[in-house]
Amino acid sequence: MRRPDPPGGGRSRRSAAAAEGGVVNGSTVERSLVNGGGRVNWWWLIGDILLILVVAPVCILFLNKVMRPIFEIKAYADDILEHGVALTGTLDSVPKLVRTRELAGQARQNVGRYGAALQRLL
Repeated sequence: MRRPDPPGGGRSRRSAAAAEGGVVNGSTVERSLVNGGGRVNWWWLIGDILLILVVAPVCILFLNKVMRPIFEIKAYADDILEHGVALTGTLDSVPKLVRTRELAGQARQNVGRYGAALQRLL
């Protein structure tokens, strides 16, 4: 036999308040854990526990495995920057090498003339 619908639109007061997330007899009804009949939805509870105890630590483990090489790369980049700046200090004399090459070419010409003069004298 079917129970007759309660007066007021076919829903009981408890199920209407549960559907709206309201208050029934002074206690708050939460939609995520309680079905319309007042039973706890165990699948949601088990899923939440698995999320907290299994998935979150695995995500933290994977994040740690990714972050360790990132910090090593950062250390290498800092080392390259430090030594690159130190190397630029030694490159200040490079423009003077062009002048040195010109002077060496002139000295070679002078040595050639000096050798030719000595050969005429002897």
